[in-house]
Amino acid sequence: MRIHLNLHSPGLHLETLLRSEALPELMELIQRHRLEDPDPGLMPSRKPFGRRGPRGRHGPCDDVVVQLDAAALETRERVSAMSVEDLFHKHASPQTFAEKFLVLAAWHEAIAYRDKTKASSGGRTLVQSLVLLGETPPANPPRDVQQAISQGWITRSKPRRLTVTTAGWHHLGELLGSGDDGKTVLV
Repeated sequence: MRIHLNLHSPGLHLETLLRSEALPELMELIQRHRLEDPDPGLMPSRKPFGRRGPRGRHGPCDDVVVQLDAAALETRERVSAMSVEDLFHKHASPQTFAEKFLVLAAWHEAIAYRDKTKASSGGRTLVQSLVLLGETPPANPPRDVQQAISQGWITRSKPRRLTVTTAGWHHLGELLGSGDDGKTVLV
């Protein structure tokens, strides 16, 4: 028997096979370091291991539910009141493509939440949205989306649809700063 170990943490993705004799030590380590009351918003619910999404390309991706805390809900409200241009260029100022994808996904999600009858993207992809904002598109969009997923900022909720996680809303809140106008105030 082999053990398939898959670890995800911000900045870390480890996938390996272990021999069966490692199981007792692995279980002891898990029990010793398990969080007693993990934040459910940081752990999106997914289908059981081994089930694949459509065409087996993206792994589990149906029925993802993200529970948002008060700070994440507040950030979503702030984002829903901004235009995508103001959010992207004046308030958040994302530096990496992973952050840019987070900002765009969050804006689309916030607008869709505010007005359930309005499709915020108009059928555009995140890369097309970057081009419309005057940004140079990334050379490898799947890698950059995967980097945002690995950071824990977004997750796949359906094929070709991303959902911002609680950690993503918190990171976006940090990008927005704490000033009344959405900019950080330096003293």
